[in-house]
Formats: sequence, C-alpha cells, structure tokens
Amino acid sequence: MGVVTRVVQAMLVLGVGAAALLLVSRHWPASSLEQQTRTALEAPRHWPGSNAWADWLFIARDELDVDGRQAALALHVAEVARWQQQRQTLLRQHAGKDLDTVLLPGPPSLGLGRAPQVPAALDACVFGTPQACLAAVRGSLAAATQWRADHAGYLDRVAGLSAHGHLASPYPRPHALLVLHHPLMARPATHGRIAQAVAYLHGDLATALTGACHDLRTARMLATHSDSHLATQQGARGLELGAQWVATLAGDWPAATPLPAACDGVAAPLPVEAVSAC
Repeated sequence: MGVVTRVVQAMLVLGVGAAALLLVSRHWPASSLEQQTRTALEAPRHWPGSNAWADWLFIARDELDVDGRQAALALHVAEVARWQQQRQTLLRQHAGKDLDTVLLPGPPSLGLGRAPQVPAALDACVFGTPQACLAAVRGSLAAATQWRADHAGYLDRVAGLSAHGHLASPYPRPHALLVLHHPLMARPATHGRIAQAVAYLHGDLATALTGACHDLRTARMLATHSDSHLATQQGARGLELGAQWVATLAGDWPAATPLPAACDGVAAPLPVEAVSAC
C-alpha cells in the first residue's frame, strides 16, 4: 500500500509540475521564428492572381464554359448560405433537445460531373514513376491515344488551371470545404500525365513538356496559395511527382534550345515565405 501511495504522490507532483511549467511558458518571450510564424498566420491573406475554385470544382463538366462555371458556383454558394441559415434557425428552435430527433436539411446538391476513368492499363501514370508511366502508355499506345482524343476538352481545362494564382473557397464558414474533396481526389494532373506521355511517344516533345510544366505550375499554386490543408498536401505531392516528370521529359530536350515558355520559372526553388504554414 505504501508503494502505491508513493507512486500516486509522484504522479501528482509531476502533473502539478508540468501544469506550472506550461503556465510559466506562456509568459516566456517568443523566439524570432515563433514571432514570424504568428505574424504570418494572423496577417490578412493577399491572394495573387485569379481564383481557380470554379474551374477546379467543375473541371469535369464539359458543357460549361468559363462563364457557366462561375455562374454555377455563385448559385451554389448562395444556396449553401441559405442552407446554413436554415440549420442555424432549426438548431436555435430546438435548443436543449436531443438533436437525433431533429430533422436537419442536408447540404444542397451540386452536379460536379465525373472525371474521366483511367484505363487499368495506365494506372502507372496515376501512382507510378515517370518511367513506369511511359512504359504503361507505350504498351497501350493506341488505347491511350484514343483516350486523350476522347477527353481533349477536359485535358485542356486541366492545363488551364495553371493560369490561376490561388485556390480559395468562396463558401461561408464553417462549410468552406464542403465540396473540395471531389476534384482533389480525382487527381487531374495525373490525367494530364497520360496525355503528355502520348505526345512524347508520338515524338511531340514540345507539347508533352508544355503540358507537364502547366501541371507543375498548378501544383506550386496549390502548395503555396491555398486556404485548404488538403489542397496544400495535394500540391506538395504534385510538386514532387511533377518535378520528376518534367525532369524526365526535359532530359531529351536539345541542350541548346530554350525550354517551352510554359516552363519559365516553374522549377525555381520555393521561397521560404511562399511555403504554407501548414
């Protein structure tokens, strides 16, 4: 019994000591790095360029042009705001009640369309190395060429994402990530890689490298100028894979010839201030 008592007393002393240490540490002066990080997190965000959200969200909708995608997004944002107000009203009306008995409306639906299905023979372009992707496309070149032709409009929209400067949700908080997951999980950059491999194997290295640089620029935008941790993660992964892909294609580019204009600055190291605080 005496041993148990001493153990309990020791644990209490450690707990009190830890609590006191945490309390005192709140008043320690912050390091310069901590101060810079806090300033960056608390400062208002100034997003560069245009917002990719509408084009990213509706990237699989072939029937919508640029204006149509913006209009569809504006309509859905307004519907989400009304839905949020309805939920808050119902929650106030049923305050103190068991919420399991309250029928809360679900979020308004949004037709995102379906991203093109990648043939199983080309899965290496989604999950594999550049060499594995090229080998897979080489082994199914006719099918991959037809796949690229069938989804030309979609692939143009994927490349067009690189023209935007940031990805920031227009939805009212706390539902900002309401529909973000769908286009992110579709991994559109990997679809572009199939088309670029087709171009490369047909001898059109300029088109392949241009597309690869567009996708790498999109990854830089997601990794550095997004308000979503999920998008930042996707961008960081895209930077890693995209840099390998560009390097593979550029290895066959004539040394004395400038790279395509789309590649200007795309492989430059990220400045420290551009790296997401996440």
